[in-house]
Amino acid sequence: MKSLRWPILLIAFAVIGGSMTYTYVTGSKKADLYFAGSPVLANGLEDMSQAAPAIVAGSFQKHESTVNGARNPKDPSKPAADNYEEVNVYTFQVDEVLKGKVPSKIIRVGYAKTMELNHPKSNGKITIKHPLQVHPAIGRKYILFLNEPDLYTHFYTSAFTPSLIEIKGNQTVELKLPDKGLKLQKMSMSGEVVSIGVEGFPDDYQDTVSGMSVAEVKDIVRSTGN
Repeated sequence: MKSLRWPILLIAFAVIGGSMTYTYVTGSKKADLYFAGSPVLANGLEDMSQAAPAIVAGSFQKHESTVNGARNPKDPSKPAADNYEEVNVYTFQVDEVLKGKVPSKIIRVGYAKTMELNHPKSNGKITIKHPLQVHPAIGRKYILFLNEPDLYTHFYTSAFTPSLIEIKGNQTVELKLPDKGLKLQKMSMSGEVVSIGVEGFPDDYQDTVSGMSVAEVKDIVRSTGN
């Protein structure tokens, strides 16, 4: 397959929960098109507990809606007209607040599903699965590490990655990690299958949370997060 090599292009877009920047890398051997970036990561339960403004335990109730997470830079109360980042919004029942102040027992939480990148040669867009996406299961119990609600959409977002801990039936936990396979995706462009590489979750991330008891996790969150 012929390698596509075009000038460096900076892609920056405002999204719900913060800004992400990806840079097109010329001559990358990782993929036909490769975009480098710096995802916000947290290492270990202590770091997660200190960094998240709000931490809650409870369960997802339903998928409420799908919205455009990319915002209009001149008026963030409106979605962007020229960029689309699909965000799934869920309702979450709060059983316990471990950190911060949560005004309601039912909150709304948004998770990105797709993202758009500018095509390095044309004026078109490339839509890929978000490399840090997660899929919370309805009805299951989780501990969530969240940012405060967005000022314009009024729902909570992930404070960093990873930000979900699933509570298992035996009262142990599992840290929910993004699919590392999403760092390399393929799509058809102009009749040719092209590989799209994007910075995602690091391969060498050390999961030190999974297997802990729920009680131990909550004790660490309370002692280090507040």
